[in-house]
Amino acid sequence: MTATDTQSPWRWPQDAVRFLRATVTNQLARFAPNSYVRLTGETGRGREAVPPEEVAAYFRECVADYRAQLTALGRDPDAVLRDARILEYGPGDIPGVALLLIAQGAAKVVCVDRFPLVRTNLGSDPVLRALEAELDRDAARRFRAACEAGEGNTASLEYRIRPSGVSGEQASVDLILSRAVLEHVNDLDATFGDMRAALRPGGLAMHKVDLRSHGLHNRNRLDFLRWPAWAWRWMHSCKGTPNRIRLTEYRRLAERHQLEVLALSAVERAGMEEVHEVRPHLAAPFRDVPDEDLEVLSFWLILRKPDMSEG
Repeated sequence: MTATDTQSPWRWPQDAVRFLRATVTNQLARFAPNSYVRLTGETGRGREAVPPEEVAAYFRECVADYRAQLTALGRDPDAVLRDARILEYGPGDIPGVALLLIAQGAAKVVCVDRFPLVRTNLGSDPVLRALEAELDRDAARRFRAACEAGEGNTASLEYRIRPSGVSGEQASVDLILSRAVLEHVNDLDATFGDMRAALRPGGLAMHKVDLRSHGLHNRNRLDFLRWPAWAWRWMHSCKGTPNRIRLTEYRRLAERHQLEVLALSAVERAGMEEVHEVRPHLAAPFRDVPDEDLEVLSFWLILRKPDMSEG
């Protein structure tokens, strides 16, 4: 099919310009990540300016979603969080989820990010003040104590910058969380290995994964899967752009790392019409992905590290 065919996902010369521009900015992210973050205005939640109250509402929604997933598993969220040691991948510039979890009883939250996004004035951040305003007295006390250090490192909150995106924890974590993060990691196999190593036996990992293009498609929501793997690496390997790994691989990695899948539920799907339209143009890594997996645009994944003592 030619580039002029109306059904082709390619757009010329726009795609050539996109390739060149993305390749240049990828080198900036590779050699000067701090400059790249400043240039793009990346926060971990997007690049648009959002009022503090809306950001606070987003963090509350995230925590409410985690609690709802625990309830659906038959777990008491308060019991799970009480005195728990939690690992959060990709907290972004404000550790709002981590601080709310501490307010709700977690003993410590370790936040791990690839980029140095965290703000250094947590004690006066308007988003955090909006979060604290709706807490009861005891929860607010725990919340404030976790904000004491300027760069997010206290007895109950630790923020780590790791280019690899992995924590290095060893059998020390009760719960691992992420939201719209796993689709950005460079080495998903290493991240699954980190989860397996970090969790205590019986510990849980809960992830909401966003497989959408993040604005990198043309017309069909799946047509960003047309780029060859080598071109995607040149364009995006150092920027935290979607890694394009599909649902099928998440299942395989859970099995490879001996993590029990407690729940895997689609949140959003593309239509089968989009799947059938894009399939002839898919790059090699995606040609064998089943239609029912290819159409998934976001999903919840809940994993458990087996406890061998349970027999």
